[in-house]
Amino acid sequence: EDAGIEVDAPRVVITAPFDGTTLLTLDPLVTGQVFDLVPDNTVRIVVDGAEPGVEIETTRAGRFEHRLSLAPGRRTISVIAEQGGVRGEASVTIRVDTFVVTRNGRFILGENEFRFAALTMPGLLDLAVSDPEALDQVLAQAEALGARVIRTRAYDDRPNADSVIQTSPGNYADTGLAALDLVIERAGNYGLKLLLSLGDGGTRYGGPDQYLRWNGNRAPVPGDRGQFFIQGELRNQFKSYVRTMVTRVNGITDVAYRSDPTIMGWIVLDDPDLEGAFATGTGAELQNFMDDLSQLIALNAPDQLVATGDPGFDTNPDSYGMSAMTLASGGAAGLFDGRHQASWQNNMRLRRVHFALLTLAPSLLDLRGDANAVSNMGAAWIRGHATLAALEGKPLVVSAQLDTFLHTWALRQDILANWFDEVFSLDLAGFALGNFYANGQETEMDTAAWSWVPGSEVGEERNEYTATFRRLANDLAEASSD
Repeated sequence: EDAGIEVDAPRVVITAPFDGTTLLTLDPLVTGQVFDLVPDNTVRIVVDGAEPGVEIETTRAGRFEHRLSLAPGRRTISVIAEQGGVRGEASVTIRVDTFVVTRNGRFILGENEFRFAALTMPGLLDLAVSDPEALDQVLAQAEALGARVIRTRAYDDRPNADSVIQTSPGNYADTGLAALDLVIERAGNYGLKLLLSLGDGGTRYGGPDQYLRWNGNRAPVPGDRGQFFIQGELRNQFKSYVRTMVTRVNGITDVAYRSDPTIMGWIVLDDPDLEGAFATGTGAELQNFMDDLSQLIALNAPDQLVATGDPGFDTNPDSYGMSAMTLASGGAAGLFDGRHQASWQNNMRLRRVHFALLTLAPSLLDLRGDANAVSNMGAAWIRGHATLAALEGKPLVVSAQLDTFLHTWALRQDILANWFDEVFSLDLAGFALGNFYANGQETEMDTAAWSWVPGSEVGEERNEYTATFRRLANDLAEASSD
């Protein structure tokens, strides 16, 4: 090589993938050509600026192709050619993702098992309306904590709320819909999967009582809620809402919700409360409702998963064995006596229900006693349902939350750690911890609220679960890669 000879900078062209595209794969093939190469050169590919990247080969004409293996999300791919102290570079920014599927009782993402830590984040719609920058920040926090899935609302039936989506049956608010578009788009950029709930099973965001009010019942009582679940006008109104949501085209990405792999799955209702709604106690009415709705979702969004969202109540303790006995001895026999008008196992077995979801919230389940009693009953609640889900070959996700007025900070840590160990030892698919909010977001109505400020000390107010959640996320991520 002759000293003092100047070498022209190489020119890099990436021919695929195109800048700004979304690819339904986690293994994109990068192709292109480097012009003006001299024999002494290096060509490498760098993802998201993570130098030094990987050196790749080129043909004599400078052509290259290289297959990457990427995590879901927004990724910047750069091809850098260097020779004689000068360099050329080209970059594209793309989004890669693929749908989560179920196989043999497991979630599968790409070619790998997908076990995950999730965060339940009920306040995302509100943030998307009031402070999109804070929405970005809290999703970045979720990613930094190790969350891979977010459970959040795709509903708001409160006519006067800022984030309202449905103002009356079949009438929609552009602000709420645009907020949901933004939540989905931003989550996809961070590589976070979404479990989107389609309705409130209680009353906080509307729920069945709101449908009753819309249909002329100005002061509904629990016994009236059965009208929402049986075949009839109210159920049809909810079905229309569900169909509208799963087929909606995102106004930001121009991708239909049902075609967006950011949406891992749909939850029919969040923790439906039917106590007092029917006289039978068999759970048949809720089962018929869930069968109807799960078929509707599966028909309109065949690439996405469906869960019912009922908490785990049942009509007979026999199938739950020793777990039911442990709960009964702690005063929680009512979880399996039919009073809640639900049979979790029958709903979970429905053909179009792809995975099981179990709520573990002491206040909802009325788990009482000292921390050791609550911990043991919660573990029994997990074990009993895990056995039934395994027999049906369906993945189980445990969705847990602890009210801050229960016990002390240290004892709540112990309870949560015990529940997580149960999930891990049973080889369950996922664990969702709630309720996670942006720091400073209004949460006075939510006694299970927690948040995180990067760099803050564990143990600060509303920051108590950070270390435990990170351990959970790391352990489940490592288990997925084994």
